[in-house]
Amino acid sequence: MEDALLGILTRAIANHRRLPTVITVLEMQMRLRIQEGVHARKFSSAAQSDLDSPEWIGRQLKDIFAPLAAEPIRVELHGRATRFYPLGPEILAKALTRANAKREDLADDNNPRAFCASCSSCDYQEVCEIRSRKLQAEARLNNRGRRVPPSIENPVGADTGLH
Repeated sequence: MEDALLGILTRAIANHRRLPTVITVLEMQMRLRIQEGVHARKFSSAAQSDLDSPEWIGRQLKDIFAPLAAEPIRVELHGRATRFYPLGPEILAKALTRANAKREDLADDNNPRAFCASCSSCDYQEVCEIRSRKLQAEARLNNRGRRVPPSIENPVGADTGLH
Protein backbone atom coordinates (compact mmCIF):
# COMPACT_ATOMS: atom_id res chain seq x y z
CA MET A 1 0.00 0.00 0.00
CA GLU A 2 2.87 2.37 0.72
CA ASP A 3 4.24 1.86 -2.79
CA ALA A 4 0.86 2.78 -4.26
CA LEU A 5 0.64 5.93 -2.15
CA LEU A 6 4.19 6.93 -2.99
CA GLY A 7 3.39 6.35 -6.66
CA ILE A 8 0.45 8.76 -6.44
CA LEU A 9 2.53 11.39 -4.67
CA THR A 10 5.60 11.15 -6.90
CA ARG A 11 3.47 11.34 -10.07
CA ALA A 12 1.83 14.52 -8.79
CA ILE A 13 5.24 15.97 -7.95
CA ALA A 14 6.80 15.05 -11.29
CA ASN A 15 3.86 15.79 -13.58
CA HIS A 16 2.14 18.72 -11.89
CA ARG A 17 4.75 20.25 -9.56
CA ARG A 18 2.35 19.83 -6.63
CA LEU A 19 2.52 17.89 -3.38
CA PRO A 20 -0.82 16.37 -2.42
CA THR A 21 -1.26 16.67 1.34
CA VAL A 22 -4.53 14.70 1.37
CA ILE A 23 -5.62 11.45 -0.27
CA THR A 24 -9.03 9.99 -1.01
CA VAL A 25 -9.91 6.38 -0.38
CA LEU A 26 -11.22 6.27 -3.96
CA GLU A 27 -7.89 7.29 -5.51
CA MET A 28 -6.02 4.78 -3.33
CA GLN A 29 -8.51 2.09 -4.33
CA MET A 30 -7.98 2.81 -8.02
CA ARG A 31 -4.17 2.90 -7.68
CA LEU A 32 -4.25 -0.42 -5.81
CA ARG A 33 -6.43 -1.94 -8.56
CA ILE A 34 -3.85 -0.90 -11.14
CA GLN A 35 -1.06 -2.40 -9.04
CA GLU A 36 -3.14 -5.51 -8.38
CA GLY A 37 -3.48 -6.04 -12.13
CA VAL A 38 0.27 -5.87 -12.51
CA HIS A 39 1.05 -7.99 -9.46
CA ALA A 40 -2.14 -10.07 -9.18
CA ARG A 41 -0.34 -13.36 -8.66
CA LYS A 42 1.44 -12.05 -5.56
CA PHE A 43 -1.78 -11.49 -3.60
CA SER A 44 -3.91 -14.10 -1.90
CA SER A 45 -7.66 -13.91 -2.45
CA ALA A 46 -8.09 -12.45 1.07
CA ALA A 47 -5.57 -9.72 0.28
CA GLN A 48 -7.34 -8.95 -3.00
CA SER A 49 -10.66 -8.50 -1.20
CA ASP A 50 -8.93 -6.13 1.28
CA LEU A 51 -7.63 -4.08 -1.63
CA ASP A 52 -11.19 -3.68 -2.91
CA SER A 53 -12.54 -2.67 0.50
CA PRO A 54 -12.89 1.08 1.07
CA GLU A 55 -13.17 0.39 4.81
CA TRP A 56 -9.86 -1.49 4.88
CA ILE A 57 -8.13 1.16 2.78
CA GLY A 58 -9.49 3.90 5.03
CA ARG A 59 -8.21 2.12 8.15
CA GLN A 60 -4.77 1.77 6.59
CA LEU A 61 -4.68 5.44 5.64
CA LYS A 62 -5.79 6.50 9.11
CA ASP A 63 -3.60 4.10 11.09
CA ILE A 64 -0.41 4.28 9.03
CA PHE A 65 -0.23 7.38 6.83
CA ALA A 66 -2.34 10.10 8.48
CA PRO A 67 -1.18 12.22 11.41
CA LEU A 68 -2.25 11.02 14.85
CA ALA A 69 -5.91 11.74 15.68
CA ALA A 70 -6.67 12.70 12.06
CA GLU A 71 -10.27 12.13 11.12
CA PRO A 72 -11.58 11.40 7.63
CA ILE A 73 -13.67 13.97 5.81
CA ARG A 74 -16.47 12.96 3.45
CA VAL A 75 -16.46 14.29 -0.09
CA GLU A 76 -18.47 13.50 -3.20
CA LEU A 77 -16.90 13.06 -6.62
CA HIS A 78 -19.44 13.01 -9.43
CA GLY A 79 -22.04 11.14 -7.42
CA ARG A 80 -19.55 8.81 -5.70
CA ALA A 81 -19.10 9.35 -1.97
CA THR A 82 -15.63 8.81 -0.55
CA ARG A 83 -13.50 9.96 2.34
CA PHE A 84 -10.17 11.70 2.39
CA TYR A 85 -7.40 11.82 4.94
CA PRO A 86 -4.56 14.26 5.55
CA LEU A 87 -1.14 12.75 5.00
CA GLY A 88 1.52 12.72 7.70
CA PRO A 89 4.95 14.31 7.37
CA GLU A 90 6.75 10.95 7.14
CA ILE A 91 5.02 9.79 3.95
CA LEU A 92 5.34 13.26 2.41
CA ALA A 93 9.09 13.27 3.17
CA LYS A 94 9.46 9.81 1.58
CA ALA A 95 7.67 11.04 -1.55
CA LEU A 96 9.89 14.11 -1.78
CA THR A 97 12.99 11.94 -1.40
CA ARG A 98 11.78 9.45 -4.01
CA ALA A 99 10.96 12.28 -6.44
CA ASN A 100 14.22 14.09 -5.62
CA ALA A 101 12.25 17.29 -5.01
CA LYS A 102 12.23 20.08 -2.46
CA ARG A 103 8.96 20.99 -0.78
CA GLU A 104 9.56 24.71 -1.22
CA ASP A 105 9.64 24.20 -5.02
CA LEU A 106 6.16 22.65 -5.01
CA ALA A 107 2.65 23.85 -4.37
CA ASP A 108 1.00 22.12 -1.42
CA ASP A 109 -2.31 20.73 -2.63
CA ASN A 110 -5.02 19.98 -0.09
CA ASN A 111 -7.77 19.51 -2.70
CA PRO A 112 -9.03 15.92 -2.52
CA ARG A 113 -10.59 16.30 -5.99
CA ALA A 114 -7.35 17.38 -7.71
CA PHE A 115 -6.61 13.91 -9.09
CA CYS A 116 -9.92 13.94 -11.02
CA ALA A 117 -9.27 16.79 -13.43
CA SER A 118 -9.12 15.30 -16.92
CA CYS A 119 -10.41 11.92 -18.04
CA SER A 120 -8.40 11.98 -21.27
CA SER A 121 -5.04 12.01 -19.47
CA CYS A 122 -6.06 10.14 -16.31
CA ASP A 123 -3.93 7.28 -14.96
CA TYR A 124 -7.09 5.55 -13.75
CA GLN A 125 -9.08 5.32 -17.02
CA GLU A 126 -9.16 1.53 -16.97
CA VAL A 127 -10.42 1.20 -13.39
CA CYS A 128 -12.39 4.42 -12.80
CA GLU A 129 -15.90 4.03 -11.40
CA ILE A 130 -16.89 7.68 -11.86
CA ARG A 131 -15.72 8.45 -15.38
CA SER A 132 -19.05 7.75 -17.09
CA ARG A 133 -20.97 9.89 -14.58
CA LYS A 134 -18.44 12.70 -14.87
CA LEU A 135 -18.58 12.69 -18.68
CA GLN A 136 -22.41 12.61 -18.63
CA ALA A 137 -22.50 15.58 -16.25
CA GLU A 138 -20.05 17.53 -18.41
CA ALA A 139 -22.13 16.76 -21.52
CA ARG A 140 -25.28 18.02 -19.78
CA LEU A 141 -23.49 21.24 -18.83
CA ASN A 142 -22.26 21.70 -22.39
CA ASN A 143 -25.75 21.06 -23.80
CA ARG A 144 -27.29 23.58 -21.42
CA GLY A 145 -24.70 26.13 -22.46
CA ARG A 146 -25.70 25.81 -26.14
CA ARG A 147 -29.34 26.63 -25.44
CA VAL A 148 -28.55 29.98 -23.82
CA PRO A 149 -28.84 32.94 -26.21
CA PRO A 150 -25.42 34.50 -26.91
CA SER A 151 -26.49 37.87 -25.50
CA ILE A 152 -26.88 36.44 -21.99
CA GLU A 153 -24.34 33.65 -22.19
CA ASN A 154 -21.60 35.55 -20.32
CA PRO A 155 -23.00 38.65 -18.65
CA VAL A 156 -20.42 41.25 -17.72
CA GLY A 157 -18.91 40.49 -14.32
CA ALA A 158 -20.36 36.98 -14.14
CA ASP A 159 -18.31 34.25 -12.55
CA THR A 160 -18.07 31.77 -15.42
CA GLY A 161 -15.80 29.27 -13.66
CA LEU A 162 -17.08 25.93 -12.43
CA HIS A 163 -16.52 25.38 -8.73
